[in-house]
Amino acid sequence: MKVFLPLNIRVDNKKLLFVGGGKIAMHKIQTV
Repeated sequence: MKVFLPLNIRVDNKKLLFVGGGKIAMHKIQTV
């Protein structure tokens, strides 16, 4: 569990970055 937990957090951080980046990209496209 102790080894698996940090890996889970890393995957969640990547998902958040990907979703956040996608939203920013969509916002830029809508503005332009």
